[in-house]
Amino acid sequence: APSVADPAVGGTAVEGPLVVDPRHAVIRDHLYSQLCYDVRYALNLKDIARDFHSPDSGAELQVLWLQSLTLLQGMHATRRAVLYRPEMDSETWALAFQLGSEVALIFPSAVAGIALVSATPAARLRAYTSMLRLCTGYLAEWLQDDAQAEAHHTEPPPHPHAPHDPSLAVPRAHAPSAAPSAVSGGDAASATRGCLYSYHLPLHRMLATLVSYGAVTLRLSEAEILGGSAEDAVGGSKGSCK
Repeated sequence: APSVADPAVGGTAVEGPLVVDPRHAVIRDHLYSQLCYDVRYALNLKDIARDFHSPDSGAELQVLWLQSLTLLQGMHATRRAVLYRPEMDSETWALAFQLGSEVALIFPSAVAGIALVSATPAARLRAYTSMLRLCTGYLAEWLQDDAQAEAHHTEPPPHPHAPHDPSLAVPRAHAPSAAPSAVSGGDAASATRGCLYSYHLPLHRMLATLVSYGAVTLRLSEAEILGGSAEDAVGGSKGSCK
């Protein structure tokens, strides 16, 4: 994630994850739907599914996939309503939910190709472990960046883009839904960034899909799924599944 100059901390550069803005025309007009369909279709082709997990080309493709998921991680952060009952969700909430649902349909296809890598269980286990650790690494990095950004923000800053110039990817702390004017159930001063929650966590769901695939389809034990996580944790590796 690029550095973002934050007026809340005196203009110093703070690392913060980027997130897709569901109000953008690409999302609002569902222009991503055909792309999601094409990705699902491509991953249902045996050769492409195999290449997605191959030792040669798989890593590059998986990195691209996980980077895309990272842009949806923490999307449309809102404040929970606890003092009243919302009668209707906003259009932005619906747009974010629809995007998250479309992307989630790709998850089963993204892991199915592991079974096509090789006829030997050892090779399939290596392919599985490789993607599992890669996904865990991206999630761990996002959690670290998110915690760092949260530590530097005591109040949601105003949205940096004018209404006539919306951005598809904006700093998470600057997301439109995190702006004081978009927070319900309290005054702007009390709407700290720590009070904002997102139900869009595709990296978490991708990791859950991988763990489920390993346990159910590959019939791996807990130790095989965790792999070398104990050693990774001791060494400080961000790729530790445990």
